[in-house]
Amino acid sequence: MMARGYDTSRLFREDTLLRIRHLEADIAERLKELGRLSRMAREQDERLKALKRRMTHSRTEDNTPTATRKTGLGLFRGFT
Repeated sequence: MMARGYDTSRLFREDTLLRIRHLEADIAERLKELGRLSRMAREQDERLKALKRRMTHSRTEDNTPTATRKTGLGLFRGFT
């Protein structure tokens, strides 16, 4: 398949390979970004868990636990 002295099938293959390389580079970049976002989400999750742990063990002004359901002290709140 010759047109004006060029092998169009070869040009098509080269163009296709170039597009594939660009797509591979784009995919690699997106995977890198996804990894970064995943790492950030994991760090935020760890911070949230730590905050929940701190809130579970903290106390209010009248010295009653803020999370009585988790500590189990809610049953005795009126008796202390």
